[in-house]
Formats: sequence, C-alpha cells, structure tokens
Amino acid sequence: MNLSQFATTRGFPARHPRRPFPDGPQKAGRRLSRRATPHGGERSMNLSNTPVRPAPSEADLARARRDFFLRGRPPGALLGRRVLGSWMRCMQRGLVAERACPVEPLGSAALLAARERAELLRRLAAPELEFLAETLADTASQVILANADGLILDTRGDARAMDRATRVALLPGVSWAEAAMGTNAIGTALADNELTEIWGGEHFHDQHHRLCCTAVPILDHTGQPVGLLDVSGDARLPRGYARAIVLRAAREIEQRWLLNAPERYARLRFHPERACVGAYQEGVLLLDDDRIVGANRSALQWLETDWRLIGRAVDQVFEHAGPSAERLRTRAGRALFGQLQAARRPRMAAGAPRAVDPVESDGPWLGEPQRVALERTRRAIDAGLSTVLHGETGCGKEVLARRAHALSSRASGPFVAINCAALPDTLIEAELFGYTEGAFTGARRKGSPGRIAEADGGILFLDEIGDMPLLLQSRLLRVLQEHRVEPLGGGAARAVDCVVLCATHRDLDALVASGEFRADLLYRLREHQETLPAWRTLPEAQRRDALSRLWACAGGPARGVRLAPEAFDRLVAHAWPGNFRQCAAALRALAAFADDGAQLGPADLPAELQPAVEAARASLEELSHGAIVSALARHRGKVAAAAAELGIHRATLYRRMRKLGIAASGEG
Repeated sequence: MNLSQFATTRGFPARHPRRPFPDGPQKAGRRLSRRATPHGGERSMNLSNTPVRPAPSEADLARARRDFFLRGRPPGALLGRRVLGSWMRCMQRGLVAERACPVEPLGSAALLAARERAELLRRLAAPELEFLAETLADTASQVILANADGLILDTRGDARAMDRATRVALLPGVSWAEAAMGTNAIGTALADNELTEIWGGEHFHDQHHRLCCTAVPILDHTGQPVGLLDVSGDARLPRGYARAIVLRAAREIEQRWLLNAPERYARLRFHPERACVGAYQEGVLLLDDDRIVGANRSALQWLETDWRLIGRAVDQVFEHAGPSAERLRTRAGRALFGQLQAARRPRMAAGAPRAVDPVESDGPWLGEPQRVALERTRRAIDAGLSTVLHGETGCGKEVLARRAHALSSRASGPFVAINCAALPDTLIEAELFGYTEGAFTGARRKGSPGRIAEADGGILFLDEIGDMPLLLQSRLLRVLQEHRVEPLGGGAARAVDCVVLCATHRDLDALVASGEFRADLLYRLREHQETLPAWRTLPEAQRRDALSRLWACAGGPARGVRLAPEAFDRLVAHAWPGNFRQCAAALRALAAFADDGAQLGPADLPAELQPAVEAARASLEELSHGAIVSALARHRGKVAAAAAELGIHRATLYRRMRKLGIAASGEG
C-alpha cells in the first residue's frame, strides 16, 4: 500500500532519562536470562515457531520511524514483519503516533464482572503470576494477566520504577487491545496469536517508547486464546530477557487448563523420551471415545501437526498403540512413549441433563445479595476501610473476604487469616504481634514477626473477632491507630500497612454494652460493615439457584447422579442452620455415596431431612393445625416449601389447609 497517505510528522523521540535499577537494567536482564533456562531446554522453546530475529539498534528504529511516518515508505529490513504489520493496521484505524492514548479503566462493577467471567483463567494463572513476579523482582518489571480481548485482569510486581502515567495505564481494567493502544505486545500478540516482543520505539505511540513488553497468548485445549500473559518493563532491558520464562509460564497455565477438563475425557500423554512422560514437556490429547477433542501445543509439536488435529479420530493419527498405550507409533512413523489415563466418568445418555464442569463451577455460590456485599467489601478494601463481616456460621464470611481480596487493589499482597477463637489466651498475643528471641519459654530461636506483620501490603482477616480476649483488644487498637507493631520481649517496632477484615456471628454492640468488647476498638474495626444473609432468609428462587450450583460443585451431575424433584424441594426447604457450608457438605456426601447414573429420592436424604412428622403420625389426619401453621411460618407462607418439609405433596397440603381453615399467605 502507499504509505504517503498515512504519513505523520513525528519521528523517533529522544532517549528517556535513566531510572533506578538494583544494578542496572542490562545486568538484571542478562542475569534473568541465565536463570530462566532450567535444564538448558528453554532457549529453544519458541512456541510461535518463528525464528528470533536480532534486536534492532536504536538507530535502526529511528530510521524505520522516519521512513514510515515521515516519508511514507516501508522501513524494509529495519523492522520485523509483525511490527510493520501492526503499524499498518494502526494507520488504517486512523491512530496518530504522537497523539496520547486515552486511558479509560473499567468501572469497578464492570471489572468485577470481567474478572468473574475469567475466574477459571485467573485461578489457574495465579501461581505463575506469583512465580514470575518473584523471579523478575530485580528487573522492576510488571507481570500482567489479560483476557482474550486485551483487558488487564491482574498484575503483579513492583511498578514504582515506572512513571505515573505508565503505572496507571497498566492497572487492572485498562484495555491494551491494538485498536485502543496501537502496537504493543498485548494487543499485537492477540491480533497475531503469537508470542510478541515490542521494544521501545517499536510501539506505535510515542508515549509508550519507555516500555518493553513480552506477551504470549494462553490457549485452551482447542487452540483458542482464553487470555494472555505479559511482562512489561523498562525499554533499556535487553531484548529477550523475559521470553523464555514467559513461554514456560504460559505453557504451565495451558497444561493446567487442559488437565482440568472434565474427567469424562480420557487423557493420552506422550513424549519421544520415556522419562518426559508426565513432565511439562509432554504432549497431551483429550479423547472422547476415539475422537480427539483437545490437545496442548507440545502434542502438536511431537505429532508435527496443527490445531486441525482437533476432531480427528485417534486411528487417523496413530497406527500402533501397545498395551496401555505405552508404545505409540504415528502414521508418519514416529515412535513415542505414552500413558493412557482412562475416562473416570461415563458418557451421558441422550436426553440426560448436561453435566456441569466442576472446574467452571468451583468456588462459592454468589447470589445477588452476596455479589452486592462482595463489591462493597472490595471498594472498602481499596479505600483502606476496616470492615466487619457479620453473619451466621457457614454463610460465607471468609469466602467473601478472600474473594474481595483477590478482586481488590491489594490482590498481590498476602491474605493472613487468624481465628481468634481457636488460639489459647497464652498464645494469641505472640501469634498476632510477634516476639523476639528469648521472649518466653519455648520461643523460636530467632523469634517471629507475628501474623499482623506478615499481612503487610495485604489483608489481615480476624475471624471470630468477638472472641478476642479483652486484654489484647487494647494492643490491637494501638496497631490500628499507629500502623506499627511492637513484638513481645522488646525490639524495634515495625511499620505495617494492611487492611483489617473481621468476621463474627456475635452481636458486637451487645458485647460492648456488656463490657466484653472495647467500644473504641469497634469504631476502628467497623468503618464499614456487611451482613451476609442466612440460607433460610433467602427467597426460594435464590435458594434453588444456590442448591443447583452447589450440587454441580459436589460432582453429582458430572457422574449422572440426579436429584428427584421431591428430594430437590426438600433440600431447598430445609433450614440448614449451618447455612451454605452445611448444605455443601451434605451434597458432597450424597454425591460420594451415590452410584453413577442414580436418581436420589427423599428416602436417600440424610436423617435430619426426613420429616419427623412422618414417623410420628399414623395417618394424614394426625397432621395438626399447629404443625401446618408452624411449617408455613418457617417458610414465610410458601406452601411448596412447607409441603416439602412436612413430606407431603403440595396439593395434599392445600386440601388439609382448606379443611382446617388455614389461609395461604404466600406464593406457591
């Protein structure tokens, strides 16, 4: 195409000022490159199957930008084809190199929704984000997880070496799609579906010339991008410093994604070397009977094929498989060592309910009240407000606290949980505040920093705060006021920056009134409060939705185990004094003891769900006026729920109510 019609009037900017590194960016990058090649195998691992080109000099980049932007002609060999292709796309979109890109992060609710849609990806990627952040610590790099649209979901690392504008642009909720930010590693890697490195002046926009970025798409078992892993740092770092380690991390995430597929699929693992079967270099195929439904990139490499492999029959790929697939031979004649892991769940009969993948459904169920509480708690954390989570046992206080932490700006910091009711009075002070060597008999030789100090930069979660001994409440109050912790036995105080979340089922105001809890501490801890609803207080529609999701998490549907309508109704109607925790445990037990494909009726439910009235009455006539009124009251007039508790059909209960002159006050 003729570039003159798109030419701009801006050339390559001057070199930016130096910023601090522990021992210089180049040395940090070289040291990392040596560390990032374990066993000598990572240097040759280029998942994009594209040769690594020599790094262009700054003079080359300056000349390339002059040719492209000023003279309107292709920069030739001075620029890689991927960067040039991206520049061309950016010009066609009407982007202007010298014009700053607006940074418009998503609102908190929209970011929360995006993170929840990518919950599986975030969970599988979390260990690699932590590993990369630790390994890259001396390069002042930022580790980024983005979704398949280029939206930043999570970050790790220390970005203080970057200028403020760059730090803001790399926050969760910002889109780095190529159409929004021009040529950059995140957006261009997703556009080309290949590993991409963009250094300094290779970025389309002038404002990004201080950055270097290395990004690789994360693919699911069918080859579709589900996200992206990126490392961004100072452009003076040597090109390629993060390539091997990011590729390795992406491969690990993809392997977890593949192996977390439903267990109804068999898994065929293989490698040319016997010792590598089971290692991260192995190829893996997912098999639905004799059909290939999933693979990883290593499988494509060892089979010398591409993603068109998906959907093919196994015998189209292998001509020989020994017992248990220990020895394989491909149609191309390549010998491989293999291991077959049989499917653990039977195929569902036609017309049976769809089994819900436990991986997709893992974690707590959140209805609308819990989602509102989660978002408000996240905002409180971001604002630095101490928050009390109040609710009955088992209603999800710690679960909500952990999820709010994971969605907050402190997600990269620790989550330190302490159960104040579980620690004896003689230990809780040392556990919370730490101690010096020799502070007491049995103290560790080098002392302990204490759990509060461990929470620096993150969340301190104090469960059952209402049970904290009164004598320790004054010390905790001082920590909250001064943001410093003094260990037992003396020693220097340590500054601590953490947000405190507390959980309790007790009435803290009543404890203050009775003198068991300090009022001034309560004011400090309860800068914000969320009350989580008990199971029995939720509308029936929410309880039904919750039960369906918890049953899926218990693994019943995946094995074809079904709950008969009567059993389902009785589970929904049960009061569950232990709330979600008790309900989830009961469902796991039901699923564990049921045969594959079985249907569970009311008689299969635990004893506490068997209506006591059935054992006590000789006939329906003995179902008293008081029993019916009490059941209806417990379920706020819901006839269906009351009938399930009483163990009779809804129509039967209606007839009995008419006979006894009891009016229906609720729906259903």
